[in-house]
This record gives sequence, C-alpha cells and structure tokens, in this order.
Amino acid sequence: MCCDHSSILKAVTFPGHGSPANIDHMTPWDNWYHCNGNTYGTWLPGDPRGWRSEDHKIHVDGDYKSPPPPGSDEGLHEHSQNRMKNDAVFLSQFHCFQALDIWVSALQHYQLEIAAIAIGSHHWHVLAKFPDHQPRITIGKVKSWSTRQLDIPKPIWATKCRCQPIADPSHWENARGYILKHVYQGAAVWPPDTH
Repeated sequence: MCCDHSSILKAVTFPGHGSPANIDHMTPWDNWYHCNGNTYGTWLPGDPRGWRSEDHKIHVDGDYKSPPPPGSDEGLHEHSQNRMKNDAVFLSQFHCFQALDIWVSALQHYQLEIAAIAIGSHHWHVLAKFPDHQPRITIGKVKSWSTRQLDIPKPIWATKCRCQPIADPSHWENARGYILKHVYQGAAVWPPDTH
C-alpha cells in the first residue's frame, strides 16, 4: 500500500515543539529559556519514539515518554528517512566537546547569560537568558556558526528547536539540573565543574 506523506511532512516537527515559532507563548521568568533540539536526521516524523506535528495539526498517539503502538507510523518514518538528502548525524565525544566550546563562545559573543549547556551525540540543551525574547533566532546563528567551525559532514543540526520559557526560579533549577545530568549519558556539559 502506497501513501503520499508529503502533506504530513509539511506540518511536522519533533516532540514538544508546538507553535510556528516553536516558542511556547508565555512570559519567561527573568528572560530565561530552555532550548533543545537534535542533530540532523535523528528525530523524524513517524519516529517510533513518538513525534509531533507543528501546532498539533495532525493527531499523534503517544510521545517519547509513552511511545505510540509499535509500527503505527512505520510508513511515515520510512518516507521521512527516504527524503533525507544526507545521513543522520551522530557526534563523537570529541565533536560534542568541540561543539560545546563553540556554542559557549558564540552565546557569550551575543552577551547572553548562560546557566547550562549539554551537547550529546544526537541531542542538545541550552538554558540561557534571551532578553530580546528571540531565542530561536540566536540559536539558529549559533548552530550556523558551529556548523562552519566543526570539521564534519554537513548538515549537522536539525532545523527546528524548542524554546520553552522558564516559569519561575524552581523551574529554572529543575531545567538546569536536568540539563547537567546529561553528563551521565556521555554529553559534554557546561559549566564543567557542576557534576
């Protein structure tokens, strides 16, 4: 049975990444945002771990915490993989640390206050202050800069990311702790002396 998945692909993004700007609509506490995303091709529409369409235009059962039934989106996932122009990117530990140094320098270049960063083989997190409330624009520039600096095949980063406003000091502490715990999964983390 053959299906045309192109209309679905126009409306998809990865789990938890809802609005067109991929920024949850609430005022952040003290301008803090928790942004996260993936490397190229590592979380696609139809992924067995779960996925989301942009603005939830398409209903999808399950998510990464409670995956959809096995095989439920198999055709869409295969179609998504076939549309990729390059292989999925998994960073070596060396490249995770190299990318981390570049991201820290780039965010500091934009004079942003950084609380935590984690870059793993296929996933990244940033907790930083974005006074202009445009975290996706700045993160896009950081991803672009790091792509030019890293000596590995391109593209490296998935196009979209999630930027969730931090609600209060407790949320900030929880997000920071969550990000820094990625060191136990092999991620490069900043600041380095907190684990």
